[in-house]
Amino acid sequence: MKSIDLNSLVGNDGSIEVDVVGNELFVANWIQDKYFRIDHGTGALIDSFSLGNGILIDNHGSEYNPTTGLILHASDQDAGGTLGGYDAFFATNTNGQVVGETYCLFGPNYPAIDPDGLTVDPVTGRVWVSGQSGLGGIIEIDPTNGTMKNHIDQNFSAAALAFNPISRTIFFADAGDWTIKEIATDGTGMRTVFNPDVGWILGMAFTPTGDLVLLDFADVSSDLPLPSQLLLFDSSDDADDVFTTAIPIAIDIKPNSDPNTIILTSKGTISVAILTTADFNANTVDPTTVLFADASPIRRKMVDVDRDGDIDMLLSFNIQELNLDINSTIATLTGTMDDEMGTIPITGTDFVKIVTKGKK
Repeated sequence: MKSIDLNSLVGNDGSIEVDVVGNELFVANWIQDKYFRIDHGTGALIDSFSLGNGILIDNHGSEYNPTTGLILHASDQDAGGTLGGYDAFFATNTNGQVVGETYCLFGPNYPAIDPDGLTVDPVTGRVWVSGQSGLGGIIEIDPTNGTMKNHIDQNFSAAALAFNPISRTIFFADAGDWTIKEIATDGTGMRTVFNPDVGWILGMAFTPTGDLVLLDFADVSSDLPLPSQLLLFDSSDDADDVFTTAIPIAIDIKPNSDPNTIILTSKGTISVAILTTADFNANTVDPTTVLFADASPIRRKMVDVDRDGDIDMLLSFNIQELNLDINSTIATLTGTMDDEMGTIPITGTDFVKIVTKGKK
């Protein structure tokens, strides 16, 4: 585990949320009404920005979606700000500028709950929030307008939320005992994962590779302002590899096929394309580092898979080497790319449909 002292970076306390944005950590601070950008490797402050449209930060949940490049927000009614006395759901870019409409959280005229946490599944786009007043548990909302869709288990209070992209479950900080718990998106299988044995966990987020960052109000016995810190946990507990972020990339399983049907008993191969985009060159990927569902590629060629005029990397894998089962709905590709800054991890995800032999 690695820690970053926030007091020396942001001055007065009030830090209530953290998001992972590429190789940076974005920390929301309600006293200064700003997001602070922090380099996770050096712990240095990069800069800060305020939210657009005059929106203030009070009780606030947010999370960066690497698929869309936007930060989703569940924000308190911000007395003195521009939300007009209602909790809000909205999106911003990574500079804080509001993108699209601002909606009343849970629907028009719904009572304020002082939202604490928000998390998003970057593959499906599903969004969940938690709050302080009147609503326990975790609430799934419609990502298009913020209205309530489903209320998951109401017998706990979640002070912070984060979607784990590896286990595809929701992690949360239990405000009853401040342990980190896990629950399935359908509300089943709740369990305690670990006790960080610190203070109030008010913010949390995962990297695309499953590393975890917690925002801790370290001393719960003192009066505000409280000393706070970021705690960075490596998913594999490697002492020399704490908190590795990965660049999200676009992949296409079985190009020109929809759905991406896989018969696990097949002795054949499956193709997966790493797509070149405006921000990413597939030719920079080191194919010797690539794993798709834990399998290594057996063939590679460079070709314009999606016919957009640039060259993509097309890889083939033995189906029987894939670490998938009948319940799998997504598959993940990992690897590294060579960049002027050095070797950088990459990750990409696409949907799959597992079928029994002979069924399509």
